[in-house]
Amino acid sequence: MLEDRFYFEQIRFSVENSYDFIIQGCANDRYMEGRTITAKLGDEELQVTKKVYDEDTIKARYASRDKEVNKGYFFVINLPEDYASKIAVLEVHIEDIETNEKISIYKCKTDRLKKMQNDVNFCIDSVMQQADSFFAKGWAIDSETVTIEVYAGKKKLDTDVSWHSRGDALSQFHESETASNIGFMAKAIVPKKSNLTLIISTPQKKSIVKVSARGLSNGKTIVKKNYIHKAL
Repeated sequence: MLEDRFYFEQIRFSVENSYDFIIQGCANDRYMEGRTITAKLGDEELQVTKKVYDEDTIKARYASRDKEVNKGYFFVINLPEDYASKIAVLEVHIEDIETNEKISIYKCKTDRLKKMQNDVNFCIDSVMQQADSFFAKGWAIDSETVTIEVYAGKKKLDTDVSWHSRGDALSQFHESETASNIGFMAKAIVPKKSNLTLIISTPQKKSIVKVSARGLSNGKTIVKKNYIHKAL
């Protein structure tokens, strides 16, 4: 049985405007007809801009799960530049335009929002160790240059990072007009099995990923979760 609903895909900050907070997902257009997204920070109503994308990849992805989805939706919420100084909760609703009925779909405190704003948008697809070589594969995107470093304890390891195309990931970031090669493969030489730290950073942001030596055995690939914040 096909159902009408909004399917969350990502909740994140824009890679182009650091105060644009994006709720991203898919739905059938008949479900979204007559409905809109509204947002408040405490008692303050926020501006929300809707962008709609009609893509064959979206239709195919959800058709395989018996979901009748035909549109991708970006709801861009413009946060005030002083939001981090407030003790408040961002609350987002789907609202019926005719009846004004609201359903709460997302809540987040300002301190959590600030942490998300300081993170790079990225994903680690897998990590692996072979002999004395450590590999991390994934993607990362920002408006500024992204740097990837590997540490064993406090020691920075010699790391080679190659970048390549990742159209599957880039297609999720419609607001980016300049990003191209966002996929990466990082290789570091590890003198002995160690707990490792990956630091993915730009001049303004930093994200940290811990990799336990216990989980790394020779030749074994470990898939890490997507570190983009997702709604339940």
